[in-house]
Amino acid sequence: MGVFIAYFDASGTPDQGVSLFVSGFVASEAKWLKFESEWLKLLDAYEIKSPFHMKEFTAGIKQYASWKDDKSRRAQFMSKAIKIVKRRTQKSFSSGIMLSDFRDWQAKYVVPEYLCYPFVLCSFSIIRELHKWLERNDILGRMALVFEDGDKHKGKLYDALAEHGLDSINPNFASKQQCVPFQAADLLAWEHARLAKDAMTGTGRPLRGSMAALATMLPRDAWRMHTPRSLTRFAEEKNFPKRGHV
Repeated sequence: MGVFIAYFDASGTPDQGVSLFVSGFVASEAKWLKFESEWLKLLDAYEIKSPFHMKEFTAGIKQYASWKDDKSRRAQFMSKAIKIVKRRTQKSFSSGIMLSDFRDWQAKYVVPEYLCYPFVLCSFSIIRELHKWLERNDILGRMALVFEDGDKHKGKLYDALAEHGLDSINPNFASKQQCVPFQAADLLAWEHARLAKDAMTGTGRPLRGSMAALATMLPRDAWRMHTPRSLTRFAEEKNFPKRGHV
């Protein structure tokens, strides 16, 4: 049945901003090869040099500056991009947290050192969901897991996996220049981070058409948002002591 590969990227940093999301996709190696071919052809058709960065695209800067105000062209490109993602991936995963909620959680509970990083918490959550999906589809042992190399605190992820008996899922790290599928992960992570920011800051902006298309075209059962309630439940289940009661 071949090898499956999961690619994940993060949007946001633990030191600034509103939220942090880790998102990505899993597909067979054969599907990823077709994705790469179709994706690069799309970029070439729109004169975009790989790698595609959603943050730069939406801001209309750098190589996207010349068509910043061309809403029709931008919408047309995004529609085609999402259709390629839909056609050439098998499952999407996303996990995010508001950084203020994360800080409040840490102030309330004494959590293990390896969980003191939002990237690790979100990545660990995704890997647990991925592990369940692999078991349901009987493809454990035939999965390669790759994270984008620029994410801070990536080394701490190994500690979390080992602590919870998931060290057999050994993540690798690579750059966007090395792996075209990260560009799909970047798109999904950025959209989720923008949605969370809009919700928190009350901008009143309507749901982005690209986010609506992703939500409509992709299964959402493995999209997770860590809330104060879910964080508290997790801490209580794991018997993390409350600060002041150690």
